[in-house]
Amino acid sequence: MGETPVCSIAEDKAAGEQGSGGENVRLAATVKHYPSLGIAALEQKEAAALRVWLACRHLDGVGRGWLETVQLRQQVTGKGAPLKLCSWRRLRQILQGGNGRFWDWQGDRLWLHGAARVAAALGVTHFAGRPVDLPLTALTDGIGSFRAHLYAAWHSGRRASTPIARATQKTLLHVPERSQRRYCQRLNLKRQRHFAIGKPYNKERMEEGNWEQGTAAFEFIDSRGVLGRQNGRYVAWQLPNSYGRRHQPSRMGRQKKLQRQLTDLVNQGARGNGGIALQRQYHPNGKAAARAAHNQTSYWPARQGADWQLWFSLGVN
Repeated sequence: MGETPVCSIAEDKAAGEQGSGGENVRLAATVKHYPSLGIAALEQKEAAALRVWLACRHLDGVGRGWLETVQLRQQVTGKGAPLKLCSWRRLRQILQGGNGRFWDWQGDRLWLHGAARVAAALGVTHFAGRPVDLPLTALTDGIGSFRAHLYAAWHSGRRASTPIARATQKTLLHVPERSQRRYCQRLNLKRQRHFAIGKPYNKERMEEGNWEQGTAAFEFIDSRGVLGRQNGRYVAWQLPNSYGRRHQPSRMGRQKKLQRQLTDLVNQGARGNGGIALQRQYHPNGKAAARAAHNQTSYWPARQGADWQLWFSLGVN
């Protein structure tokens, strides 16, 4: 009667867990995730440990901060377990490898580290973007699918879904472009095309566009008169894609408090995992774009379709 009760979890229904005080706690069908942790885990090849840590956080529905090892073993390695991740042998390897970084494992009990402490261990200095809710299938569909969800979660957590080049993502996230494509294909991540509209077309301006934009430049014919007169011709060029939000945003909740905790834990400079900010080129309107056009080309929205977005452009003043 004194054993810690074991709860079972279904992907489409919340299950109950008995807390230490006897209260019934409902386990959600999703788990809260901070995208900066996922990107750092991908870079440091700690995705397997982060996956188990998220599963443990989910199982700890009452927020005690610890789990019995026997409970964890049954829930993530047991035959037919709804949250099955791996074999018991593999789980032991992960628990040993993540000891001191994600948790403290004392044989019969696993003490979980908080999000700020895990972030510091992974070298993250700032919780960038919004937290998101990962579906349990992101954990249970295999480690390859989980890695893809970590990448997609970064896009889901971005505050603005503006164009971003794969080369920029490689610099910021340390995720190779080949891996980015593989993750997008695996999750069928929606991409939106973006095009910038420049000056009215003539031969000299087209040559200038080819010089500045390379193969991305082309002649755009506004056959419907969306931007002005019908069949108007413009110099245009393709911008990087933006990516759809695969995950629902989670409540911000304690993020400010977590950031203060993380700042206290970190005594080194910012890294790409969470400290690098994108130089802003995309603005909500022409007035904001004009203010920023003194040192770079700026863009603001023109028209949008189902899978495309046109942008007005303003060159350097």
